Amino acid sequence: MLEASLLDNLFPGREPATSHLREQILEAAASRRLPVIVIGERGTGKALVAREVHRLSPRGSGPFVAVDCTAIPAALFESEMFGHERGAFTGAIASKRGLFQEADGGTLFLDEIGELSLEQQAKLLVAIQERSIRRVGGTASIPVDVRITAATNRDLDQMMADGRFRRDLYDRVRGFLIEVPPLRERGADLELYVHRFVSQWSNEERKAIVAVDPGVIEAFHRYPWPGNVRELELVIGRMVARARGDELTADLLPEEITEPPDAAAIERAPGRRREFSRTDVERALARNRGIVRRAARDLGVARNTFYRLMDRYRIRSR
Repeated sequence: MLEASLLDNLFPGREPATSHLREQILEAAASRRLPVIVIGERGTGKALVAREVHRLSPRGSGPFVAVDCTAIPAALFESEMFGHERGAFTGAIASKRGLFQEADGGTLFLDEIGELSLEQQAKLLVAIQERSIRRVGGTASIPVDVRITAATNRDLDQMMADGRFRRDLYDRVRGFLIEVPPLRERGADLELYVHRFVSQWSNEERKAIVAVDPGVIEAFHRYPWPGNVRELELVIGRMVARARGDELTADLLPEEITEPPDAAAIERAPGRRREFSRTDVERALARNRGIVRRAARDLGVARNTFYRLMDRYRIRSR
């Protein structure tokens, strides 16, 4: 019960997409070993999902080591991930534990795994398969007990088709697949986030904002939120900072909200996924005799995404 209430607080709302997300987190958290991959647009909260899977899992008392795969220089990848021995290279004046060892007994979170080069992917694959690492300059294999959790806003299926992501690595990290829905798909839940961030920023700015103009909420519902929850949080922070009374009024809305970018530009934004109509979903099910796994593959989406589309349009399969 406590776990459910904490998840309700972190991912508030009763929209089907939000409820399904909480269910996926609890399902993945029940496992100690199976890897997890979290996919979703930028700003949706993928890292928060990964942390919650770890916290609620049997490894919750162990370390949670987050790795920003975009921030590790290629030349230092092995040293950072696997460690090095003293004298292994110029400047290695002492032995160093790598991130795999730091995460031993817990979870290693590979954020933006889709940004790794093929060479880095190959080295990572060996460590995951062997459950052991070898430090740079070392000869001994060091066993490590880590659960791998990864996240990306990239389309890994397309990257594999293009030869930019190894399929064998994907198979190793895809135990549970959790897809975090974008803010525009959370419907009425958006208002819950608005009031949460108003309270949060009011405390930060030491202001007493107690109300939000309905016009602000309407504008927020019209805006597509390409930056998702992170963008909403920062927009509200700017509005609270500028507020002079106890209410967030429509005149505080930033220009990008009152004059949003054209739809074509948003459609081309990184991480943006194609929208499917009720007809698209029904036809995919019909072509595949109601088998969701095949219908999802037909549309080129993850099975979880297909279930969310079915929830949205209240469609049942046979």
